[in-house]
Amino acid sequence: MITYGKILLTAHLKSSRKKTKDIVKQFYGKEEDYAYWEGCSTGGRQGYKMAQEHPEYYDGYLNGAPAMNWTRFITSELYPQIVMQQDLGGPIDEAKLEFVSGAAVSACDLVDGQHLGFVLDTESCAYNPMKDEAVLCSGEAGDGITGTSTNASCVTALEATAINKIWYGQTVDGTAPVPTVENVGNAYLSAPNKQLWWGLNRGTNLLRLAGSSEPFGYSTDIAALQLQDPTIAQPTFINPTGNGEDGWKTLSYADLAYAYTEGLFLQGWFGNINTDNPDLTGVKEKGAKIISYHGLADQLITSDGSINYFNRVADEMGGAEAVHEFNKLYLIPGFGHCRGIGSVNGNDSPALNENNVPIPKTDQFFNLVMDWVENGVAPPDDVILSSADDSVTMPVCSYPKKAVYSGTGSITDESSYTCE
Repeated sequence: MITYGKILLTAHLKSSRKKTKDIVKQFYGKEEDYAYWEGCSTGGRQGYKMAQEHPEYYDGYLNGAPAMNWTRFITSELYPQIVMQQDLGGPIDEAKLEFVSGAAVSACDLVDGQHLGFVLDTESCAYNPMKDEAVLCSGEAGDGITGTSTNASCVTALEATAINKIWYGQTVDGTAPVPTVENVGNAYLSAPNKQLWWGLNRGTNLLRLAGSSEPFGYSTDIAALQLQDPTIAQPTFINPTGNGEDGWKTLSYADLAYAYTEGLFLQGWFGNINTDNPDLTGVKEKGAKIISYHGLADQLITSDGSINYFNRVADEMGGAEAVHEFNKLYLIPGFGHCRGIGSVNGNDSPALNENNVPIPKTDQFFNLVMDWVENGVAPPDDVILSSADDSVTMPVCSYPKKAVYSGTGSITDESSYTCE
């Protein structure tokens, strides 16, 4: 896509950039004034790859839900299926996953005693189904309680424990701490708990990764490549040395942990696909600007990967305030993977739709990148998002700040919140 005097590239790499620049020069008779990158998911990962390795190419980047740490999080996307195979012998019914996730939303979406409908601060949500008698089936022994639910989607204690493991994320041996002791949402992996990567935030729709039909395809493919065994993949994996045979079903926790480690060892063979180098000195020196964003209800790529990367960049480059001079991160409650709503409906909360979940408008963040690059106007700490009909407005804050309710006013009005 070409705009007058500027270039906007969406998820294309070096060769496409040169061709686009040539077209601009031939059409306008001069080189572009500014060059921009915009991409989400793989496009977000590629944007950071360009910023890390070719910072001279672009003046501004909009990197959404970046798929950095590729082998880490893709391997971990298979973890929910391994948990269910190892602990339960098979998948948890999808209705149960939605029922427990809905209970998590309603436990964590309260603002001023009212249900917002989506979780505003996922880092503080430590909902534990083992302590919720309303989701544990009648007679099931939980953590200090006994289940009372007769709902067809109630869960057993084993299923509740498995869901807690899925939320916590991949560990070396399939263990997970009690949520109130250590929840997801930490900026750094927990070595004492043998954590390899984070799970999806509570309240996020789990069906893409833990649904009963099949694993997310890339996760079995990457496991097959890392373990050099094509049979581990699903049958759609076709390889000259053999095809996929659903061998992932036999993987143990230790096997998947080994695959994770091999993914890091094989980075050179994988083209250094993880693109997680925290040194953005080139971007800073060029004066380029980056905005990244990530949905807190992303169904595929956990937002904790973006949080971790920002903190690693801050550690490398003088702290968060120094990084804010050229790179800002916004975490968006209720937002899914690159578009739409990623949260499930809360069991006791308003049903979610486009009119009650504020998400970015088309080009809203991109316009902020342009203003930052061309006019020197840094993005605000509070970017105001609105629902489709503008009935709900909410600030999303420049990380590490969060939207905090001021104590008065409507919980669906941005004026009732401050970024702190």
